[in-house]
Amino acid sequence: MNSEADRFWNDMAPKYRAHRGLCPMTPEEADAEYDGATAIPISDSDIKAIVDAATSGNLPAWTPDQEHWQSDLDTQTVEEEMLVMFREEGETSEETDAIEEELRKRMLNDERPEEQDGLDGGTPPPG
Repeated sequence: MNSEADRFWNDMAPKYRAHRGLCPMTPEEADAEYDGATAIPISDSDIKAIVDAATSGNLPAWTPDQEHWQSDLDTQTVEEEMLVMFREEGETSEETDAIEEELRKRMLNDERPEEQDGLDGGTPPPG
């Protein structure tokens, strides 16, 4: 880029990040968010448990809520795809490269279906 383009980018990028909410809050913005947040009541026993855990260094016994867990759900396909998508930069493997290429082909095929009679293969518009 030339120096004029660099100046434009350096001026616009922070404004765009802030507009999109991608910048950290300023201390004033954080204080305003905190002041505007709804108070969530905490029982005395919960406060005592938090203080005890913080001061003793021992975590209290806790059982996570598992009412929505689906143990019969087959996650093998998703797990393989996630290993491909979230591997370390520069990490190579023929198996993961093949899966990545398959995912890329599926993504490209899913992006724009063939138009048939109407928009995106739907029925033609009336009239």
